[in-house]
Amino acid sequence: MPAKRRSARKREVSSKRERGRKTEPSCGCPDIKLSDWDLKEHIWNGKTFYTKKLNMFLGMPFGIGKKIEQTMDEVIEKKYGLSQPIQILSKHGAFSGMVMVGLKSAPKTPDDNVMIFRNAKVFSKVHTGPYNRISESMRDLDKHVMKTTGKKANEFYFWYASCPDCFVGKNQKTIIFAKV
Repeated sequence: MPAKRRSARKREVSSKRERGRKTEPSCGCPDIKLSDWDLKEHIWNGKTFYTKKLNMFLGMPFGIGKKIEQTMDEVIEKKYGLSQPIQILSKHGAFSGMVMVGLKSAPKTPDDNVMIFRNAKVFSKVHTGPYNRISESMRDLDKHVMKTTGKKANEFYFWYASCPDCFVGKNQKTIIFAKV
């Protein structure tokens, strides 16, 4: 397909998705309805993730793409089922963070790399736009959490719901989760 037609198709898919209709993406982005995630409350009870440590410097991840690949390889090798839609989250810290791959359910045998949330109240917000402006969306989400619960969020998780092509381009979609 010529590049002009391919980019026109991506714009069409993006436009339909923004209006709230589910479409089959022509890229590798998860097929999600953004309105289901914007300023919503979720209870993560039994929500399970396979985690791996991520090196960071002042909140910026090093080698996140390679770390995601390694983590996914381990999940597949261990025959853990993936959540649908596939969720790959990250938790950022100043010098250390974590990559988190959503699992369908908790494994039957204990695994030190598996994290299970129990009755965790989590709020989400959709951020569309460049990564360098994500802190504005985090502040908006934190204000929403404070207004709703009277508490500040104590942890943030990021679901980069864009394929690598869209993440580099202008169609970046990130779901920010704030745990109370």
